[in-house]
Amino acid sequence: MRLLIALVVLTLGCSSKKDEPEPKEESGGLLGGLAGKAKSLGDDVAGKAKSIGDDVAGKAKSIGSDVIDKAIEVAVKAGDISGDAFSSGKQLKDELRGKAELAKLDYDLAIDSRTESESDHAARIAGMKQLKVGAYTVGIEQDSKHPLGSVYKWQFRITWRVLDGRAVRLSLFTNHELPDLELATALLTVVPLAERMLK
Repeated sequence: MRLLIALVVLTLGCSSKKDEPEPKEESGGLLGGLAGKAKSLGDDVAGKAKSIGDDVAGKAKSIGSDVIDKAIEVAVKAGDISGDAFSSGKQLKDELRGKAELAKLDYDLAIDSRTESESDHAARIAGMKQLKVGAYTVGIEQDSKHPLGSVYKWQFRITWRVLDGRAVRLSLFTNHELPDLELATALLTVVPLAERMLK
């Protein structure tokens, strides 16, 4: 009799398990659900990090611009370079946007001209490194002590004499070293644009 009761219990147990539907795995089961939540959380974190990064970059750019403007103001007050030279430099930089090797750099320009005799000009550029740019002999010197030293590491002073007797003086401020070939390539674009601007 005990054997019969055990068989009945065993049979009922097996048949009830067959009748119950097996639980469906939803999206890969527990691990799939966790993976989905982790991905969603990761996307949220990445989105917030990008937003914070954009905010920081915007503020840094604004602060950098303020520092440059302040340095220019100090340089003008000190009489190192005229305000008009920096204003013309900004116009020239806009003209150069995307047209020259300089487009890859962070830099600022100041440009002006003054009447100078041929002999005075020759004497002034005698101590400078000289490059031929088209029909011009361009004098270049690099200096780490300059009016925008708080913002940029280098000033490249660049000068050439145009046919009407003026000497064009261009100051290029940057943190980058400019090898001669790269600078000469950039000057091939800068010189004609600067001349057109100063007419």
